[in-house]
Amino acid sequence: VAPGPPPLAADRGGSAARAAMKKRIGFRKLGRTTEHRLAMLRNMLCSLIEHERIVTTEPKAKELRRFADKAIKYAKSWARHQQQAVAELDNGNQVAAKTAAAAAQHQLKLANSSVRQRPVLIKLLHQLGPRYLDRDGGYTRVLKLQRPRPGDKADRAVIEYVDRDGELRPAKPPRSTTQGLKDLV
Repeated sequence: VAPGPPPLAADRGGSAARAAMKKRIGFRKLGRTTEHRLAMLRNMLCSLIEHERIVTTEPKAKELRRFADKAIKYAKSWARHQQQAVAELDNGNQVAAKTAAAAAQHQLKLANSSVRQRPVLIKLLHQLGPRYLDRDGGYTRVLKLQRPRPGDKADRAVIEYVDRDGELRPAKPPRSTTQGLKDLV
């Protein structure tokens, strides 16, 4: 008896059938194991915080944007709790100052979980966090580059922090609420 064609992946319960059903996946796997992907993103985040602009592939930049925005959120929250603790100490309220200091310590632990290098963590907490206190989100910008990477033709992108010196494209001014009302009338 001549052997027939090999069974399809769907017939043998292979991964090809499952790979076609990519539903509700909240992040990019980037072709790496979880440990490798997280280590890579942490290293890229440290480089981004240190240099405030890096060039990488487009999928990595888009995934790094999520990490970078979370790190800024932790730094902003740490700065607010630090300010609150100092204000409560000035008012003589020891209990509220202790609570705010504990909350600041918690935000520091969260920031330290993604940024492991001490000088980079200090820059995140003391420079970047206070810089974005008045901004509600959108701390990073991903700009696609025209030329792909020379070796494998992968699409490249620049990821950078907004509202900084020497940025590639200046941040747009916030739209006023009255401007939107004029458009409706």
